[in-house]
Amino acid sequence: MNLSNIDRKLVDLLQAECPLTKHPYADVGLGLGISEEEVIAQIKQL
Repeated sequence: MNLSNIDRKLVDLLQAECPLTKHPYADVGLGLGISEEEVIAQIKQL
């Protein structure tokens, strides 16, 4: 499986420190420069 740069960063972030907040995917998205919806879509594609 070939991971895009965003996919690789997303996996790294989720493995290292998934935020314990009301909107963890939005917080991860902020760190990646993408929206909460895009984070969720990327996770579904993995």
